[in-house]
Amino acid sequence: MYYWTLLNEKELCLLNFYTFLIINFLYQSKMKSIKPLFLLTFILIFLNSIVSAQDTDRGKTQWVDSIMSSLSLKEKIGQLMLVRANQPGKNYDPNIIKYIKDYDIGGVTFFKGGPVEQLKTTNEYQSAAKTPMLISIDAEWGLGMRLDSTISFPLQMTLGAISDNHLIEEMGLEIAKECKRMGIQFNFAPVVDINSNPKNPVIGMRSFGEDRDNVAAKGVAYMEGLQSENIISTAKHFPGHGDTDIDSHKSLPTITHDSLRMDSLELYPFKHLFNHNLSGIMIAHLYVPTYEKENNLPTTLSNNVVTKLLKEQLGFKGLVVTDGLDMQGVAKYFPAGEIEVRALEAGNDILLLPQNVPVAVQSIEKAIKEGRLSEDLINDRCRKVLSYKYDAGLNELTLQSTDNLYQDLNNSKALALRKKLFEHAITLVKNDSDLIPLKNLDDISIASISIGKNNNSFQRMLDRYSGVEKLYLPKVSNESQQKQVLRKAKKADVIIIDVQNTNINARDNFGVSKETIAFINQLRKDTKAKIILDVFAAPYVLSDINPDHFDAILMSYQEKVDAQLASAQIIFGGLPALGHLPVNVSESFKLGQGIETKKIRIAYEASNSTVLHPEYLAKVDSILLNGLKIKAYPGCQVMAMKDGAVIYNRNLGFHTANRKKAVRPDDIYDIASITKIAATT
Repeated sequence: MYYWTLLNEKELCLLNFYTFLIINFLYQSKMKSIKPLFLLTFILIFLNSIVSAQDTDRGKTQWVDSIMSSLSLKEKIGQLMLVRANQPGKNYDPNIIKYIKDYDIGGVTFFKGGPVEQLKTTNEYQSAAKTPMLISIDAEWGLGMRLDSTISFPLQMTLGAISDNHLIEEMGLEIAKECKRMGIQFNFAPVVDINSNPKNPVIGMRSFGEDRDNVAAKGVAYMEGLQSENIISTAKHFPGHGDTDIDSHKSLPTITHDSLRMDSLELYPFKHLFNHNLSGIMIAHLYVPTYEKENNLPTTLSNNVVTKLLKEQLGFKGLVVTDGLDMQGVAKYFPAGEIEVRALEAGNDILLLPQNVPVAVQSIEKAIKEGRLSEDLINDRCRKVLSYKYDAGLNELTLQSTDNLYQDLNNSKALALRKKLFEHAITLVKNDSDLIPLKNLDDISIASISIGKNNNSFQRMLDRYSGVEKLYLPKVSNESQQKQVLRKAKKADVIIIDVQNTNINARDNFGVSKETIAFINQLRKDTKAKIILDVFAAPYVLSDINPDHFDAILMSYQEKVDAQLASAQIIFGGLPALGHLPVNVSESFKLGQGIETKKIRIAYEASNSTVLHPEYLAKVDSILLNGLKIKAYPGCQVMAMKDGAVIYNRNLGFHTANRKKAVRPDDIYDIASITKIAATT
């Protein structure tokens, strides 16, 4: 076995060739048993895999050794730091280049900004760096969490309502590809905190939900999508930030649960990801007395948590990164410099967002001289960071171009995936008498009351299926406004209410005002119409809803356009309802609750629509525009459908040559003359 690993590539190829000849000869000789063939083939494959693995390990070791030999102690310390590149929405820190040159910092973390500016800055930093840098970002729901003009996928609690976890893995893969396009190697995702506290001010909709198995399974799917493209996936926030009522950005939350509860719930998803080769983990700023007796010592700085619990007891071997060291959950109790020393003492590999880089480096150097930290510890952590840089491809760093960047980050496949995720998440939690999907549209009148957002995509999609009277109430409405809307709405057979202009802030009741709650809860008293409620907000809002006042209730989670389009189509049966509640809300709205329906009508702008190539669409458009140009017709409406979905829909020109009335999607045409033959054919 040892000598096999010493073969070079040419020798290995020759050996493979001769082995093939032997196998072929034995086969041609019509051996009585082919078992030896299988055995020989298996041995060959096994030995080749050993050589391949050892070649990779040898290459990594050589690269890491060469970098280590070039670094001073100060630079090895610098390699353990990911420095804040910018405050959200502000210019990039002018000190970064100095930190790169003076300390050879390990990398940077980007916050709010634009993709072109960030990529140019990334290339500038990488070009200036002695050692290739880890570029990191919080992209929990995609690059859109931090970068304008990029895709925001659904929040994790919306994803928690989806049954098909392969979709979550697809999303992780797409986010990974977009990270690579931006020169990013390190994504601080997924969040695997179990949000067992509805009033949690910092996790909430960032969690997959309340069920530990659902959180774990979706965390693994997201992680595997990221790691399939060699992006470092970072599960957070260990040992579990889900049952807190304090924001660790502002103070230090305390978790009072005993070790049995922590092990069975909070730690459960993390352990599940460890079993699937998680690459990284982020330590939260929490005070957990069951693990740490020193008063107000954050888990980030606790050796009992990072080393004894995480590394020794749970056996995690991956990259350990602190949460931001400039957050008040840790900075409130310890000064800059001391924080970084304690974080290394605790067992962390990477120091994220140190408040003051020069002070942090000096403090660590001083701790080494005083014996608090050893140089061997720094060497070990530095080698570990460098090995992850190698795995992320930084040994062969290629700078990304800004050419076609916006198009690449907003590709049609990713946009279709985002639609599909929302379509699979939207949850029908009540449906008396199978009201949804609506039937017999010719025999019913429908009124739509939009609360918080006027003339929105939801109402426009409703109008595609049936003539809908569109009404509007502001987020905070008075009695006069409510009476006026009610007077028009109560004449309808069906009233559809959508609640929008919401947010993810638990302390603000997720953006749903008390006036809105009062209005929708008392609407039943004023009308005999069938009432459908559609909530574009966190599912916890349902705790304020009296289900007896509604015939059907939809939870649409977010007011994104894709969610609005999908939810409206579910009401009419253009799409099926597939989602299930990811949290317990009340006795009426329980974890896992969700009524599934079937598609009964065509779909518009759906994820399953055939995507026509832009060049083909341009040709079709050119034919239509040419018809207008040569005055073959004053205007036209063209629609094409395939597999139950509209794949092409254009409205061009005017009704008549006098160009006074433009063609609209809701225009109705009679069939006459040539059209009578052509259209029916």
